[in-house]
Amino acid sequence: VCVLCCFGVAHSWHSVCVCVWHCVWRTGRAMEVRVDDVDGLPAHTYLSVRYGEQRRQAPFRAGEVIAFHPAPGTEKMPRSYTIDVLRKVGSKQVSLAGIMALGGSVKHVGLEIPSLEINGLPVTADISAKLVTTAPEEHEQTKRQQMARKAKEYLDAHKVQPVLNDMFAKLLEAQPSDPLAFMVDFLEQQRESAAEDCEDFASLPGLGATPLPGF
Repeated sequence: VCVLCCFGVAHSWHSVCVCVWHCVWRTGRAMEVRVDDVDGLPAHTYLSVRYGEQRRQAPFRAGEVIAFHPAPGTEKMPRSYTIDVLRKVGSKQVSLAGIMALGGSVKHVGLEIPSLEINGLPVTADISAKLVTTAPEEHEQTKRQQMARKAKEYLDAHKVQPVLNDMFAKLLEAQPSDPLAFMVDFLEQQRESAAEDCEDFASLPGLGATPLPGF
């Protein structure tokens, strides 16, 4: 497999030959992408792989493994993954000393990032770092979990589950030749029973327009 990588700010393109890629499925549909072998790789090269909506980055070297775990709610396996080969052109460690005394933010103007290339030019940039307050991470519910919760709330509110449990228990006990007709009759009986329990109290003496005798 031949992939393209961009070297530095000069945007020169080079071809790197990856001898063998190996993909392994794990339990729970996790994906592992492993570099079995690599040839002709320049120094300071990194591998970036995108699989579905996830992206992972690691040093590009033989034996390196990048793992992708299924995202919540993911039902379909992506049919492909994208390989990007990147080369680090510069590096600098930036101090955060005194950031609290400065109100939680610090800005470096004209920050010079030395080049890793021989006779390479440094990169100059203005960089800001800021401490931010984040809300507690809430548990992300999948669409299926949300639907299940709403369904349970509906069944509980209308007291459907006890009726169904009773119906199935009687169905298994009787084992009729026509189970659908049996269930229809059972539900009709339940509806009639519920209607009888909902008596119109307004028709009773003293509770509606009719006065209570003796008053």
